[in-house]
Formats: sequence, C-alpha cells, structure tokens
Amino acid sequence: KMITKNLERTVKLISELNGCSSTITYMIDYPVTNNDANLANWASSEMGDIFETEMADRDAAMMAAEDFSFYGDSEYGGLPAVYFFLGQLPLGMDPQSVGGLHNHKYNFNDATIAVGVKAFAQLAIAKKNSFDALA
Repeated sequence: KMITKNLERTVKLISELNGCSSTITYMIDYPVTNNDANLANWASSEMGDIFETEMADRDAAMMAAEDFSFYGDSEYGGLPAVYFFLGQLPLGMDPQSVGGLHNHKYNFNDATIAVGVKAFAQLAIAKKNSFDALA
C-alpha cells in the first residue's frame, strides 16, 4: 500500500509541476509467465540445431510477469504457450558492463535478429510439418 501511495503522490506532483493532470491505472492481478511443459520441451528440442546446448538454460526460474503471460494463462482464456529469451550479450562481454532491457545502458545486439528469425521459423516449420503428418 505504501508503494501505491508513493507512486500516486509522485505522479501527481510531477504532473502539477508540469502544469497538467494525471491518472494512474494499474493492474495488481498480473499473471506470472508460465511455460507449458510439453510445449517448452518440444520447442527446446526443435531449436536444438540452432542453439548450442551450452547456450540453453532451461532451469533458470524467474518471476517474469509480462504481457505474454496472458496468452498462456487459462484463467484469461489462454492457450498452451512457451516464452523464451534470446541472449543479447555478445560473447566475451562482461554482463555487468551493459544494462538490461529498459535500462539507459542497454545496447541492442543486432546479431540477435537473425537468431530470433531462425528460431521462430524453425518452430513454425516444425509445427506445420507435425500438422501435415496428421493429415
């Protein structure tokens, strides 16, 4: 409750200092991003040709609440889903020297675009092939 009050007060004061008004709308019930275990195993297996085994960290649990979490949450009508990260850190670079996402020090690694496209294309082709096999 203290965080909510402080946030509301801060936004109100900043708005007033800038000659405008503000309204805060936030959602307390934000679901955790939960991967469907079967789908996550399937995706991991399919992407094995793209990513080296030592690059995959399947055990890294984290409390990621993000917009994607609604897609996989049955309470909100979601379907089985899998969420994965593409590493942005160039090899040999110290993670402490760059900022994470939403940080002013963040530097997007353009080489990741090709990796992401390959990963999603591989998953789409594999899923299409599995549907074709059922026909």
